Amino acid sequence: MQLSPSGAVATDFTWREIPEPGAEKPASHRVIRVGKDVYNDRGQYRGPVPDGKKWIRRDLSAGLTRYMAPTASLQPFNVYDPSILKAVLKRSTTTPVSGGFLYRGTISYKELSKVSKGAAPVDKKGKGTISWRLWADRGGLLTRLYTTDALGAGKDSLLGVDTRYTDWGFRLVIAAPPADEVIDEKDLGGDVPEPPQIVTPARTLARQP
Repeated sequence: MQLSPSGAVATDFTWREIPEPGAEKPASHRVIRVGKDVYNDRGQYRGPVPDGKKWIRRDLSAGLTRYMAPTASLQPFNVYDPSILKAVLKRSTTTPVSGGFLYRGTISYKELSKVSKGAAPVDKKGKGTISWRLWADRGGLLTRLYTTDALGAGKDSLLGVDTRYTDWGFRLVIAAPPADEVIDEKDLGGDVPEPPQIVTPARTLARQP
């Protein structure tokens, strides 16, 4: 993940499907986002792709790609957006822990929709809540975020997402795939599948240029 003072400007990540018991090795899919452009590897496309085209450029507003591509996870809010992180910390209680601090808090769907433009899909009328445990080191850099999402009216089973953040300060530049290897999604006739709604714990490398 390549960061700027205003948040993430590029990501390069892989998501994997959870296989059925006894199935073969889970499918692995790579996604690159640079600015407003999102590129999925051709293996994610359900139909034929012209020879030489290895990447499919998608509309950033399409489905879960809109939320997953900027943050490389399915967390319900974007901790790389300073305004969102400030709102989260404002609603947290702080506890000193080994190596840093632990922040705990809860926010309703309705409240999150008011403070978070970078959130995952939020139903403004929903009565569900999102709770978090956010760890940071003594310098204030994030090390882990664990959220539980009480869906709907808060009576359904919880959706949990666990993300780890490492390698802060590593300088890098994430580039878009070569133009001659890219084809736009609108020029194809099929669909590119979305990342799974429920995923295994994600590890995010938070690298700042």
